[in-house]
Amino acid sequence: MTTTGVPIPPPKTRESEGSTSGDQVPKPTSDIKHSSIGSSAYAVPVPAVPSLSRPLKPAQPCFAIDVECVATGPGHNARAVAHIALVNQWCQVVLNIYIKPKEKVFSYLTGLTGLTEPLVSKGVSLEQAAKMIKSVLPSTAILIGQNILKDIEWLSLKEEEDFAGMMDLAGLWRVFNTKYKNYSYFSLHHKAKAFLGYKHVGPHDPATDAILSIQLYNLYKQLEHYPAQVAFAHQLLLTTSVDESFAKKYAVFDGVCMGQKKTCKCGSPFFFLTN
Repeated sequence: MTTTGVPIPPPKTRESEGSTSGDQVPKPTSDIKHSSIGSSAYAVPVPAVPSLSRPLKPAQPCFAIDVECVATGPGHNARAVAHIALVNQWCQVVLNIYIKPKEKVFSYLTGLTGLTEPLVSKGVSLEQAAKMIKSVLPSTAILIGQNILKDIEWLSLKEEEDFAGMMDLAGLWRVFNTKYKNYSYFSLHHKAKAFLGYKHVGPHDPATDAILSIQLYNLYKQLEHYPAQVAFAHQLLLTTSVDESFAKKYAVFDGVCMGQKKTCKCGSPFFFLTN
């Protein structure tokens, strides 16, 4: 699509220092082929942004984490981690790990997660996965993700010990809706659709979603000091058509409540924004 608006400064070219060398990256425990994402330019009708292969080099190393869970019961909070992906600031997948939960699995929620018993049964323990993450994660790192706090809690990572801080994409890209006089929050895939031209098809994949998170954070950093372009981007979020979420399609899937507030029947409390 044609881009318009005032161009912004191009991202800095990648520098060798601060990068993760190949011999430092543990081999992933799976060979998942995540969706083909990213193009030569952001699909945002404001700034013309150069190639995603040359993102910003932040003052601190940035990593995106994304976690996928299986259900351990019928309630929408009955979940256990079964898949983790860690992606660095250059959209390189550093870790892509299956987890074998200690709890008995009630449902793999395959239609949502892509997870199956054969995949999960070969996974490592959550404790092993956390050690793998800590071994490659600098203590100076900024962690990025959609509702990132929940993922951090899943992995028992400690701020100012295992990492320096976090950036939640749900908050970074929230928009004040003048019609309803409150803030609107958007899913990761809605933001990726509006800004990256990404169309989500099929189950979630943590590696794909973590890459999208880095791309959306890079875009945010390029726009944050340009109020007119931020306003345009916010308007794009509000006007881009919203795809029906899995939870709206299926209030209950495979006997498991999907946590949609209006249709929830399990009675479990709501703590976090949905993905």
